[in-house]
Amino acid sequence: MIAALEGISLQIPGFIGYAVASAHGKVVAQTGNLADAGGGWLWRMFFGGKEEILSLFAHLQGQTLPQHWGQGDLHCLLLRPAENIVVGLFTKGMRDQLATYEDGIRIADAIARRSA
Repeated sequence: MIAALEGISLQIPGFIGYAVASAHGKVVAQTGNLADAGGGWLWRMFFGGKEEILSLFAHLQGQTLPQHWGQGDLHCLLLRPAENIVVGLFTKGMRDQLATYEDGIRIADAIARRSA
């Protein structure tokens, strides 16, 4: 699962890191110090513990993805490239919503191909 992100271009303006969580409620990979990234509340809301992760999986079931969450200049793009993982891509700064969505689709597709 972690290897699924290796070699995938995460070239997103303002990118500060990612978190990958399993359907078992564990963060299995992470880059950057996301909990302290000027808005650790966003990281904690999705990836802060088993309960938050399981709630995130339940929330994303049947939803249009990727989903964009943010406040101020901290943003999280949520991807679910496979049934058993959720990826959060964290960025700082404002950018075009369509470009953000297209980046999410590109990265989710690359992860799904790599994971298959």
